[in-house]
Amino acid sequence: MTDIKGFLLFKLFASVFFILGNVVGVYAQNIIRISDGTADLNDTILVSIQIANDQAFIAFQFDIAIPESFTYVENSAQLSNRESGHSLSVIKVSDTLFRFLAFSMQNSAFSGDSGEVMRIELHSGDTPGIYELELNNAVISDPSSHNILNLAVNGVWTIGAVGFWEFVSPEMGSAFPNPGSINEMSVKLNISKAALYSILLTNSEGKVCTSRSIHFHSGRNCVRVEDLAGFKDLRPGIYFLSMARTDMNAIENKQIKLILTD
Repeated sequence: MTDIKGFLLFKLFASVFFILGNVVGVYAQNIIRISDGTADLNDTILVSIQIANDQAFIAFQFDIAIPESFTYVENSAQLSNRESGHSLSVIKVSDTLFRFLAFSMQNSAFSGDSGEVMRIELHSGDTPGIYELELNNAVISDPSSHNILNLAVNGVWTIGAVGFWEFVSPEMGSAFPNPGSINEMSVKLNISKAALYSILLTNSEGKVCTSRSIHFHSGRNCVRVEDLAGFKDLRPGIYFLSMARTDMNAIENKQIKLILTD
């Protein structure tokens, strides 16, 4: 326990200031995210924590806030094969808040530049809905004890029946690159019927940021995010693009998660 406390003080909080985003490098991107998914009621779900990094990192720390209806499965946290002799510490702050710290006393770097670094198990509970797993106080530490994190992305889990909106499957549509900046990201859609579609963009809190109507032909369609009215003023973060077609007898609905960076 003494070693862990010493590492926290020396490695993660010794820096005078955090270096965020473009201070380290104009093009460097270091992103941590929680996986999305769907599950049944009263199910055990496997949650993946992933890091995409342009720079080497030797440690990470973050808090995960889970919904009140969820339960953390004790002793379920484990590092992935990207670890290089790292240790993992889990602290229960409350029933709905857990702190995770991975570090190396030898200052060894995690391997690779993308993919899972850790996973945990949660029990989904008995209340259907769309829930967010929140990342707070996230730190990715480089060998010089700087926080090189650019963006932390929460996970969204659909539990049981959730009503009108559905998360889109890869066969129906996707955004690329995702994460990506507004001027480089495009949305690819597979449309079953040519029609006028309503497009709605909401943030992670459900607030509507912009809306627009676009006519799509049947088959594969591609639209650039920067060409959609109102999108250019969005700040980096997580958004949901929803689209719907309504006519005499049919309603189509889709929702795509967009992760916007600088």
